[in-house]
Amino acid sequence: MDATLKIFEIIMLICFGCSWPFAVAKTLRTKAVKGKSPVFLGLIFIGYIAGILNKLATNFDHVIWLYCLNGSMVLAEIILYVKYEKPDVCISAELILKHTIKIVFLILGGGVLLTVRHHLRKDS
Repeated sequence: MDATLKIFEIIMLICFGCSWPFAVAKTLRTKAVKGKSPVFLGLIFIGYIAGILNKLATNFDHVIWLYCLNGSMVLAEIILYVKYEKPDVCISAELILKHTIKIVFLILGGGVLLTVRHHLRKDS
């Protein structure tokens, strides 16, 4: 990928990524999900997964970490939506955070393994 295009991709992911922690923090603070769209969140999450798969399949580089980070934030927002939209489902914020952190580490761990594998292939 052209270096200029990669810069634009990085800027886009950083800009989107800056907004997600604020959204998650607000949801945790207010416990309100009115006005949030689960369809929108789902589409955004699918978009990040597609970006990760694209990086893995065709254009592997370190920008994949931004996709993983942003995707994990959207996943946290989806989990919070389910928790606060359906209060009869007993899920604690600690449990949500614990599982979200596990998912992030699984994604990042997989990314590290794929990075190593990619570099080993390149060196062979």
